[in-house]
Amino acid sequence: MVRHYADVDSDFVGALAAEAFSEYDGDARRAGSKVVAMVSAKRTHTLVAERSSRPVGFVSFDVTGEGAHISAIAVVRGERGRGIGARLLGAAEKLAQTLGANVVTLETGEANLAALDLFIRAGYRIEGRTPRYYTTGYDALTLRRSLTSSRA
Repeated sequence: MVRHYADVDSDFVGALAAEAFSEYDGDARRAGSKVVAMVSAKRTHTLVAERSSRPVGFVSFDVTGEGAHISAIAVVRGERGRGIGARLLGAAEKLAQTLGANVVTLETGEANLAALDLFIRAGYRIEGRTPRYYTTGYDALTLRRSLTSSRA
């Protein structure tokens, strides 16, 4: 099940963000607190995936005009490979489209092959590369998907 974020999810989101993004941020605690602050922002939409009534993943995005930007998506390590990321991504795209977006963009680590696989399978296309995008020096790829065309 995918549902909207609630304040009670902040500890879960912070812990998962610390685990998932510390490789790119360099500091697990900073990565977690940065994401919690982001998901608490008024313009940010966050969805949480649950399995057996416990949270197992989240996705955060914002919509500006006709564009949506996914700023974070993560799934608990033991739950990866079960389609949760794809469900979160699909739910975010659907909500973004309802809110007026017709295109979604995001950045992901160039070396994050699991994330790239998820996004490419969902119809995203690589638009560009930003050297040293992350504080740890990793490069990022910018990906884009039109919401007005059918999935590839």
